[in-house]
Amino acid sequence: MYHLLRRLRLSLRRNLTTSSGCFSYYYVRGAESWEPVSGETISVPYLKVPMELLKEIGIIGASHGWVATLKNGVVCLQDDLDLPDTDPKHIPLPPIVTLPHCQTQIVTNISMSSSSPDDDEDCIVAVKFLGPQLSLCKPAQRDCKWSNIRITDPSFFSSHVMYSKRDEMFSMPASRGHYIGSWDLGRHMKEPKIQMLRLPR
Repeated sequence: MYHLLRRLRLSLRRNLTTSSGCFSYYYVRGAESWEPVSGETISVPYLKVPMELLKEIGIIGASHGWVATLKNGVVCLQDDLDLPDTDPKHIPLPPIVTLPHCQTQIVTNISMSSSSPDDDEDCIVAVKFLGPQLSLCKPAQRDCKWSNIRITDPSFFSSHVMYSKRDEMFSMPASRGHYIGSWDLGRHMKEPKIQMLRLPR
């Protein structure tokens, strides 16, 4: 979803020169997004995207129809890509805590375990920062706070985080693609579960 949104923003920039500027929404037709977990290509016949949302420089990614922004160290989830006749929801998350020798200004991507961060207490939001830090939280819980993981393997520093429904864990491919590391809020909180990949020769 994040890659799709990034392509939409690039498409928007190309079309602004021919737009009159009187439209509050931008329509994209025939878009496609690849889902790395299932290996399927998802076709989107059309998507209605608010102009102001795409112009928002604080956008750091999207997952399950929710767009995430980062401003002043606070991540906010908003469902502005939802149906136009519904009131958009905004969910501010706790302030980000930067681990020692890490940075939280540049985000690689975000991922969520479900599409209901507002009422599903088991829904987890994962934010992968460029470098060692991976942060997880459950927005619907009353005492919501970030659980921060400092990754020691440099092969994951620039990787994108994805959620696996089968394994119920967040996973990241190593930079060379030879193995995948998986994290959750339980057994593999500090040290990831490593799965080696058999690549065709």
